Amino acid sequence: MPTAGSDVMRYRIVVRGVISRRITQAIEGVRASDQETVLLADVVDQAQLHGILERLRDLGIDLVRIESIGERESPPH
Repeated sequence: MPTAGSDVMRYRIVVRGVISRRITQAIEGVRASDQETVLLADVVDQAQLHGILERLRDLGIDLVRIESIGERESPPH
């Protein structure tokens, strides 16, 4: 959980194929094409990022690439 004023990194995670509608509806910022799906994830630390990647792996979803696309200031609590 981020603390007030902490920075949140945004990552673009590209996975192979189109993932199920149930998964895409549960994740904000999802775009899908015929060959890949793009997920946008706001991450507070490396542990959270690794958790997301592990969940994708556990679901059998193939990772194509991941890139940091910038910092976001988290809203004050």
